[in-house]
Amino acid sequence: MILPTASSRNILVGHSMGGVAIREYVQGPNYNKDVDKIITLVSPHEGTGALNM
Repeated sequence: MILPTASSRNILVGHSMGGVAIREYVQGPNYNKDVDKIITLVSPHEGTGALNM
C-alpha cells in the first residue's frame, strides 16, 4: 500500500463564493482525489435569501 505524502495532499480554504467554488470542484468531474479537507467560511451553499424575495 502506498500512502500519500503530505506534499501531495491539499487543504482548501474558501471564503464566501470561494467556498462554493471549492465545493463545485470536489463534486465535479475534474476532481482527482487530491484534497484532504475543505474549509468554507460564510459560503452560501444553499443559495441566498435574496432569491426568495
